[in-house]
Amino acid sequence: MATPTLAHVVVVLVEPSEPGNVGAVARSMWNFGATTLRLVIANPARRTLLLGCDARARACHGVALLDGVQLFEDLRSALVGLGRVYAFSARVGKFRQPRSDLSTAAAAIAHDVAGRPALVFGREDSGLTTEETLQAHELLTIPVPGADPVMNLSHAATIALWEVARVGTLAPPTDFRGPARVASAEDRAALRDDFAALLTATGLPPGVHGDLHRRIVRRFIDLFDRGGGQHADSGMLRGVFVAVRRTLARQPGNGAAELRAAADSLPSEEPHA
Repeated sequence: MATPTLAHVVVVLVEPSEPGNVGAVARSMWNFGATTLRLVIANPARRTLLLGCDARARACHGVALLDGVQLFEDLRSALVGLGRVYAFSARVGKFRQPRSDLSTAAAAIAHDVAGRPALVFGREDSGLTTEETLQAHELLTIPVPGADPVMNLSHAATIALWEVARVGTLAPPTDFRGPARVASAEDRAALRDDFAALLTATGLPPGVHGDLHRRIVRRFIDLFDRGGGQHADSGMLRGVFVAVRRTLARQPGNGAAELRAAADSLPSEEPHA
């Protein structure tokens, strides 16, 4: 199944001040398949600046969106021909209360393919005016946990586009490796035996120091299972254990003392039923 794009979503930037942000928004739109960018810029002299070299450098492959940008003198005219309007603002108050959260609105935007929904973002320094927010059907905020609640314009646009794409069933990256082969019962038993043999080679055979040998083996197998228990991992670990045992066989001494010291950190176990 092909990854759905956001070709039906229109992004509207109201009086942006930084060409780099305009370019970065265009790049994010290109990433997610949004194709229509509208700019509200009342001063014609600033249009050339905001769509100039800095913006094009940040847009990268999204420069095509800058070439096809639609320019307007005010927000009302920029919203002509569009459907449901979602305005983003970090400022809330008595007359600026969000009517839904981003995840809920994103689901509606993602599935409103025929409606041409609009995502409206305000100025970097002051955002949208109250009058401008009143032109939107929904007022949304992007909650952030840090000390500064105001996000960079391009970052906010990117998060909004991502959320719409995510709830619209964004396809995951293709995994060319195929499904992993899970370790069989035989693989697991052989791994357990090889690990137990390694403990014995280090000077900790069964029956010595109480049930420490059994407890360590159980903890190791539990760790292997929690890590996914793949067939390839069991084979790799068995090879490592055999190599270590051969090395220990050629050297005097063992690691039993270290293992006994580590036993203090193992939690007690409930008796088996």
